[in-house]
Amino acid sequence: MDQVQQELKSGKFVLIPRAKNLQALAKHGLKSNDVFRTLCKLTSNDYAKGPLPDDSGDPCPVWIFRKTIDGKIFYIKIKLDPHVGVKCISFHEVETSYLLMLIYDKIWSWISNGFCRFEKWPTCSD
Repeated sequence: MDQVQQELKSGKFVLIPRAKNLQALAKHGLKSNDVFRTLCKLTSNDYAKGPLPDDSGDPCPVWIFRKTIDGKIFYIKIKLDPHVGVKCISFHEVETSYLLMLIYDKIWSWISNGFCRFEKWPTCSD
């Protein structure tokens, strides 16, 4: 996060103009400056996953965050690009499937770390 913040402070930022990003900005009355300010405010509490390999095959890894903006949870995917700084690949409302995946991951981590133990696993009839 420190390197991301450092790049942002020096103005090194680009929002990829994907249709999904542009539609989300228009729907919520946001501009590129709002995306920039949101990225500047990201904290470890907003972190979801990463570093992960980029689907496009680019060697720079991606990080995924979620941030609540005006009561909506936004999916934010960024990478540190050596040529442009912080590249915001995705900035849009989370999709239901992604939200379910986050919930599943959180529950699985609780079970894996022993925070959630059942003496007897519940069944549908319980």
